[in-house]
Amino acid sequence: MNGKIIKILLAAVLMSFGAWQVAAQVCTPAPVGLVSAWSGDGDALDARSRSNGTLQGNVAYAAGKVGQAFNLPGNGETVVIGNPANLRLQEFTIEAWVKRSSSSVVTNNPDAFNPGGIFFAYGQNGYAFIIDQPTGRLGLSSVGNSGVFSPNFTITDTNWHHVAVTRVGSPLIAGGQTIFYLDGAADTPMSYAPQFGFTSNAGIGARPDVGSNAFFGAIDELAIYNRPLAASEIQSIFNSGTSGKCKPVATTAPDNQVLWLAGDGDALDSSGNGNNGTLQSGSVF
Repeated sequence: MNGKIIKILLAAVLMSFGAWQVAAQVCTPAPVGLVSAWSGDGDALDARSRSNGTLQGNVAYAAGKVGQAFNLPGNGETVVIGNPANLRLQEFTIEAWVKRSSSSVVTNNPDAFNPGGIFFAYGQNGYAFIIDQPTGRLGLSSVGNSGVFSPNFTITDTNWHHVAVTRVGSPLIAGGQTIFYLDGAADTPMSYAPQFGFTSNAGIGARPDVGSNAFFGAIDELAIYNRPLAASEIQSIFNSGTSGKCKPVATTAPDNQVLWLAGDGDALDSSGNGNNGTLQSGSVF
């Protein structure tokens, strides 16, 4: 076999390898601070094994942006999460892929205070990530008390969109700060600083304490972080598209374990006993 033929064959092999690499796109690593993540891939398990959900009502599974998704008829159905300590946050990021089932209706059971549909929420006084029924704007609410809406971002079609909200309650930022994201882009930061309370269960797709404001559509890859993600991190999640975030290794402690610090991006005690750690100077992940 002469040298020219060998070069041609080698080039073909390299081209094939390159095509395989493109076809085998890997997932995007989840940012540090991931508390819980529900993929909706045929179950309501939390990938961190901390806050598994229970389907309530006619919640089904349908084709999602990444694998399968929770499909919600918008009549009161929800995925009940419970009230775990790791979700009782004042500073956080909530992000997910969402798809409306109607361009005119986001919920079939709005309440008087808020006519919108819910992506994730606690009950009275807790936080709620919502979409407004009249306008399609993204919103963050202190349930039953107040709310703030994205100045510029709306979802009015029935395509998949990536949505996120970050909330900073630090005293270094007067009034706190809330930023909405749509398809990887950040909206104008807004001042919003309620103190959230956590006396009810949390839920995906509806207000879990009364079953109202059920989102009419599909929710996929919903995740919650214990810090506000940077714009670049949210952009990276959006850019991952159908590859999605890498599934974190479950961090449930053995039955006889009273303290379980996995060190996988946080110092949380995932045994559920509340023995969370605090990094001292010089400690890194």
